[in-house]
Amino acid sequence: MTVALPWIFALGVAVAGGVVGLHLLSTRRPPARPLPTARFVPESDLRAVSRTSRPTDLFLLALRVLAVLLIAAAFAQPIPDAPGPSLRRVVALEWTTAIVDVEAARARAQALLGEGDAVVVFDTGARVLPASALATLAAPTQRAVALSPMFVAARDAAREIARGADSLALTVVSGFPAEAWDAATAALRDEWNGRIEVVRVATTVDSAAASSLQLMPQDADDPVAAALDAVSRGGHPVRIRRDESSGASALSEADSLWLAQTPGALLLHWPRRREAALGADGVYASLGGEAALVAPLARRELGATDEMDAALGAASVSSMRSIAFWRDGSPAATERPVGLGCVREIGITIPERGDVTLREPFRQLLAVLTEPCGGRRSRSPSDSVLTAFAGDGPLVSAAAFEHERAGSPLTPWLLLAALGALLAEQWWRQRGARA
Repeated sequence: MTVALPWIFALGVAVAGGVVGLHLLSTRRPPARPLPTARFVPESDLRAVSRTSRPTDLFLLALRVLAVLLIAAAFAQPIPDAPGPSLRRVVALEWTTAIVDVEAARARAQALLGEGDAVVVFDTGARVLPASALATLAAPTQRAVALSPMFVAARDAAREIARGADSLALTVVSGFPAEAWDAATAALRDEWNGRIEVVRVATTVDSAAASSLQLMPQDADDPVAAALDAVSRGGHPVRIRRDESSGASALSEADSLWLAQTPGALLLHWPRRREAALGADGVYASLGGEAALVAPLARRELGATDEMDAALGAASVSSMRSIAFWRDGSPAATERPVGLGCVREIGITIPERGDVTLREPFRQLLAVLTEPCGGRRSRSPSDSVLTAFAGDGPLVSAAAFEHERAGSPLTPWLLLAALGALLAEQWWRQRGARA
């Protein structure tokens, strides 16, 4: 049993001692004596306070002391120790389609798990799972990976398993691509005040370039066509549908067949809207790379009501994620896995005239939007970067995570017991008064 706020319980013990001291001051009626000056004695009931070596009304004293101690214990937040080894481990497993052998990675993570351990599965997000759920984990659907969400989930898992342990270990099983680091990773790594075990698994490496790029329909006057030459070739096939429609009819049978038969196929559904009302706006995209564009733009709403949902199917809709955002945070582009590739819905309407598409910010945005499904995967950083990431200090103390727990599971029960003791004390006093 550990106590989060022991000073509160110590204060409760002191108050209980004061209650015992008050019971040593006995209040009783003095014995009757005939006095010649009895006419000067008040007619009210007389009582005198005197000291006694033995507390009076022991049952009432016990109820009061018990109520004080129960209230103090409740606010001190006692946490019962959980059975298990003194060293517990959080195993963080990258679960992406970039892993060469996902079953081998799963087996490696399972071999690291022991009694009382926790598992975190992460790609661009992260979630804590029971250790038993790792064996039945569904196949991965995302290709990109991020370490920052993993650290947040690892801390949540550590809070759950820290009770009763002395130390906590974190083991990260991942391919560690360079894109997994972002602006928050370093700060979150520092919050894990201990060394990390790094286990590298084999992952595939992508080229950011497209092997083939089709604009459909082909139109030399399309503003996007002017920027296509800036998109390099060499990696995956890309098809950009620019039909003048806001619905999902652009996903034809030919497109569905192409997605089902072409590994890594990327379809950009980017409807052309000639009469859209443009206004100054900004958009930010992030996959393997990052790009930002501020220009006269118009928004096309992206949501569950889009007709594309029916064409792609429920499974694809549930795997949708945002890859670009307007400056107010609403999604500007989404990605959904379909067949052997994916479909990206682009809600960014660009001007039909002007030089916006000829500028470097738009070309960078187009390069990000045409990256491989799930985001580009590059090689791992240098060994020195991974060594610094792992660290060489001691393991994390479990006590640091025990105190981060939100309250104690025993607090409501202790307060309920204290209320019962107070009610019993009130009943006993009334019974004594009637007697």
